Amino acid sequence: MEDNVRLDRDTLAPTNAALVRGVVVLRLECDRHRATVAEARAIPSLPAAD
Repeated sequence: MEDNVRLDRDTLAPTNAALVRGVVVLRLECDRHRATVAEARAIPSLPAAD
């Protein structure tokens, strides 16, 4: 998301919060759970935190 500046093809995101809000809406619409810290670290294969 950090390189994204648009909410859709025609709308610039006014804030980062607007981008996060959009992801939350998609997550709920797709019935997906929020990743835990361990799950989020495993996605890009990061080592476990100390």
